[in-house]
Amino acid sequence: MSVYARSVLPRLINLAMQNPAARAERARFLPRASGTVGRLLFVEHGWSPDPGVRAWQDRLDRLWSRLAGGCHLNRKMDALIADAGFELAELETGYAPGPKPLAYLYRGVARRAA
Repeated sequence: MSVYARSVLPRLINLAMQNPAARAERARFLPRASGTVGRLLFVEHGWSPDPGVRAWQDRLDRLWSRLAGGCHLNRKMDALIADAGFELAELETGYAPGPKPLAYLYRGVARRAA
């Protein structure tokens, strides 16, 4: 059994918390196992492309952050992950059931940039 992980699966909202760039940067050091580059699997809620929803996300973010343990509603997760040195291999975005300011999700797979 290999001691190296091939994938990292952060818990929901983990990257959206305080200092998301540092959290994503830590995941960049995924080991190479059996010649396969590690992956970051993510499901995060974040910044909606709809300006009306974004305005509500900005209004609610401070309260939401206090209620949800530091989680933020208004961060563009694909950009944060790419800025941390990952290449997005797969990305799906859209609304989950529920209030739109709380329900916009980013789901995907990222790999370490070469």
